[in-house]
Amino acid sequence: MKGHRRIDWMKHMADTTFRERLPDYRNQYNRLKSKAAKGRFLDRIMAAFGYTRKFLIKRLSGNRPYGKRCGRGRTYGPGFEAMALELHRASGWMCAPYLKVQMSRLVSDWEQLHGSMDPEVRKQLLQAGESKFARLFRQYPALHVRYGNRASGANGVKSSVTACPGKRIEDGRPGVMQLDSVAHGGGGEEPFFWSLDIVDAETQWVEFAFVWCRGAETTVEGFRKMAARLPFPIRKLHPDGGGEFINSTFLLHVERAMPGTEVFRSRPSRPNDNCRVEQKNGSILRPWLRQWRLDDRSVQADLDWIAEKLALYVNLFVPSKKLLAKIPKEGKAVKYHYVYDTPKTPLERLHLAQPDNANLERLDRNLRMTNGIALRRQIERKISAVVRKTRKGAK
Repeated sequence: MKGHRRIDWMKHMADTTFRERLPDYRNQYNRLKSKAAKGRFLDRIMAAFGYTRKFLIKRLSGNRPYGKRCGRGRTYGPGFEAMALELHRASGWMCAPYLKVQMSRLVSDWEQLHGSMDPEVRKQLLQAGESKFARLFRQYPALHVRYGNRASGANGVKSSVTACPGKRIEDGRPGVMQLDSVAHGGGGEEPFFWSLDIVDAETQWVEFAFVWCRGAETTVEGFRKMAARLPFPIRKLHPDGGGEFINSTFLLHVERAMPGTEVFRSRPSRPNDNCRVEQKNGSILRPWLRQWRLDDRSVQADLDWIAEKLALYVNLFVPSKKLLAKIPKEGKAVKYHYVYDTPKTPLERLHLAQPDNANLERLDRNLRMTNGIALRRQIERKISAVVRKTRKGAK
């Protein structure tokens, strides 16, 4: 170190401490001009005292006062940010470049609806650049409506719902429901009616509803009708992975209308994950409605009547059996031996599962007052009338 006393570092370590020599070290360190020279100086002190490099840099640099931050300061206030976010939402979440181009029109339209805004805020909105809007929108990503990345298959809503087999969540009590939809388009393109069916895993209780085109709002309406007719609350819900169920509108309705309800979904390409409701699709909906195309919206009231009466008929008069065991066989053509329980109607299973259910008295009264054969004939005639009306409208 030119112009300074050279230090014998080993002897110096023996007869002094780092704290005593800190002013001298700091003076020498700050006089060095190159980064390499400062690095060699730090290496010698590290070898002498065993301190870390980061610690030495902080101690040798000292508490130097920094100059006042330069710049023009804050230009846009909180009023600007709040109004920019409001216009961002009102525009349908336009990106920053598009929003900047449309800002004057958006401000004018907003003032027509809500009255004049603060002149200073109005001035700032019109003069702000697209980079300012982009930085602001990045600070509030949760406010922006995001859609799944179709290229990668990413979907935040679907990822938030646990995928598992339906049998895994069954607990032997009523209220664990499987949910599915069935198309009634006759193999053609939309629009046409879809049917929703929901099945309880323990009692086999089933409800149906018909919805137009399987949109989010119509699916919520159909689900509301089915849930209102159930004789017990829904505790766990397991639909398949279809977009009619796995969307923010439907999931938000379940969260608000049925607090505490757990929602799961089937795994991709695993129809057996929803086996309870898939069985009802094949044993009830298809035999009754076959492959007919239902595309006349004027029959909505008739289909609502069919859904309610068909569920009543199945729950009160149609027995079903449940699989108790699946025993493997060896050396035979049939690989498994299946053991089932005694066939029972869903109402009888509900008596066994919840003998104190408050709805049992009403359901038993319906059973006594309803003729099963007459009810079935009424349903068949109504379905035939709906099919005739739909075909006539198609011509």
